[in-house]
Amino acid sequence: MANLPTNPLSVTIKHEFTPSYSISDDTLKQELNDTKREIQRVANQISFMLNILPCIGQKVLPIVGILLVCFGTVLFIKHFVGPHNAKFKNTYITKRFITFDEHQKQQQRPCLLPLNKKERKNYVTIPSFSFTRKERKQMQHFFLPVFIHLCVWLLFAAVDYLFYWLFIYVNKHLQELPDLEIQLRLSQQKNSLIIVMNEHIAKNDLLKISLFKNNCIPQPELHLSTTWLQLGIIIFFLIIFGLSSGLLTQLKILVSNSFYPDVETKRIHYLHAKLLKERAKIQQKAD
Repeated sequence: MANLPTNPLSVTIKHEFTPSYSISDDTLKQELNDTKREIQRVANQISFMLNILPCIGQKVLPIVGILLVCFGTVLFIKHFVGPHNAKFKNTYITKRFITFDEHQKQQQRPCLLPLNKKERKNYVTIPSFSFTRKERKQMQHFFLPVFIHLCVWLLFAAVDYLFYWLFIYVNKHLQELPDLEIQLRLSQQKNSLIIVMNEHIAKNDLLKISLFKNNCIPQPELHLSTTWLQLGIIIFFLIIFGLSSGLLTQLKILVSNSFYPDVETKRIHYLHAKLLKERAKIQQKAD
């Protein structure tokens, strides 16, 4: 007995839906390709800069800072022990200067201490938190660019706030735009294996597409607390550095005097004679 096939009729159905698009305008196609290449080039440059700058900042900036500190220290010592060392930042009254002035007083020689009101503005006893007139001017010169940069930061913060409200306003109106209506024409072709027959079906439909979806529209965020916190920390450290510049100068003078006592003695004699001459000139003018 012959075996009958279990499936005497085999039907295969194939369906394909391959959407495609074409641009008939060659000029537009070329412009799109050029724009795509330009965007890719800019994106590669930005990615390279974002990757290389942190590496440079982490490795190069500390080395540059150490070199600047060393250079400043060497330059200070060079001026302190140089041929004109007696005039270099010689506006400080040290303990040895006080001892020298007392010794002059005991020997019935002209003495200076205590200083008068005008002299105390230009000469201070160290270590102390007082600053000379010259140091106060230097601190003003230091804080002037800080104040200017603070004003610039405030200006950028105001512009950022305006852009925030601009984006909010634009997003609101973009979401209110009506949907885009597209006339869609669908074509379908059926092929039958049993009966040779081609059937072509065409259908027109109306497709509505939203121009701007909510998840595609950027939502601006305003982090004022984070911005002002970082700005406040920067301003705080700048104020500390500005106020401590005079104290660091006093510290450098004291340390240099301990390493070079002969230079300190020369500076004391020069400052003592200088103050005596200034007092003599003032007394002559008064007479």
